[in-house]
Amino acid sequence: MAYLLDTNIMVDLTRGSAKAADYLDSLGGACLLSSITALELIAATALEEGLTLATRNRKHFRMIRDLKLEVPEY
Repeated sequence: MAYLLDTNIMVDLTRGSAKAADYLDSLGGACLLSSITALELIAATALEEGLTLATRNRKHFRMIRDLKLEVPEY
């Protein structure tokens, strides 16, 4: 069986949650991320670590409060 993971599970994992890691291990590697979850995870990482997200895709991130964006002009 394959599993589509929501962002909150991945955020728990990046925060060092042993329970989240154990849960993911129990799934046996049959885990998938949607493109939305991947985008949310990138934004969550930037917020958690106090980073500025460099992206040319302002549209997908502008609605996230307190997220600092840098949009290159190239």
